[in-house]
Amino acid sequence: MVDTIQTDGIERSLEQRRKGDFGKVRIAQRLRRETTMTLGWIAERLRMGMKTHLRHSIYRDSGRKRR
Repeated sequence: MVDTIQTDGIERSLEQRRKGDFGKVRIAQRLRRETTMTLGWIAERLRMGMKTHLRHSIYRDSGRKRR
């Protein structure tokens, strides 16, 4: 029961954040690096719109690290 409550709270929090939120992008990068989940799955679960938007957000953020 506690897991359900915590999961519901996290999902509500994700829905309230913008699609390109920096925290969401970081979570997506980690999921992509450490799991076999597809971009489509990650985008849907993190409420980030289409997988193409997620791909662009990850690419854009990777450019920040190089500078």
